[in-house]
Amino acid sequence: MIVLGLETATASGAVALEIDGRLVGELVTTTEREHSETLLNGALELLDGVGASFGDLDLLVVDLGPGLFTGLRVGVSTARSLAMAAGISVIGLSSLEIMAHDPSVDHAAEVMSVIDARRGEVFAQHFVRVGGELEERSEACVLHPDELVAMLERRVQATGEVTVLGDGALRYREGIEDLEGVTLLDDVHLPSPAVACALARQRRLVGLEPSLVFPVYLRDPDAVANFTTAPSGDAR
Repeated sequence: MIVLGLETATASGAVALEIDGRLVGELVTTTEREHSETLLNGALELLDGVGASFGDLDLLVVDLGPGLFTGLRVGVSTARSLAMAAGISVIGLSSLEIMAHDPSVDHAAEVMSVIDARRGEVFAQHFVRVGGELEERSEACVLHPDELVAMLERRVQATGEVTVLGDGALRYREGIEDLEGVTLLDDVHLPSPAVACALARQRRLVGLEPSLVFPVYLRDPDAVANFTTAPSGDAR
């Protein structure tokens, strides 16, 4: 089985290719939000390396978000288009869940995944390891950095230690890394599409018909927010 993973939830984008449960390769395609220009080329590079094409794919795995609006739109629309053309299904996973299963936190008892949401906010979700498996302990939510710090303080007071990762945590690290009991990882900036493919396989998830796969934004896109909060003509 040939599985392609697509990742576009952050400013960075990436692709991964699995064949029969073995990771063939993972490639960061951009770090500058150039998803529409680089995503397909990155996927083609991986497929060309094994003598395959998009028509050979058996399954697509895509990050649904939350994350940056434009990136998610590109990733999900690309996954849907490729899947429709190939007649295959799509598995969508949460960006925060993918990040929480990164190998760098395999042994962490508590994990906080944090993605930069721009507008001075972050997307965050808290996970706890129970019997070796991570379980959600909060819903994915939108937080001000001060609210994230307060949440982390409460978790440390309750359990003594939390591992934090993601580009949102790195952007607002000043308020996070000084917390006693909090470990901030410097080397995890984006949810890994290779981790997403492995997670889908390990859980034996069933793909959906492409038209049923949608991004998870958690809030209005920037253009809508700017429009709805802009002053009226009389107020300018």
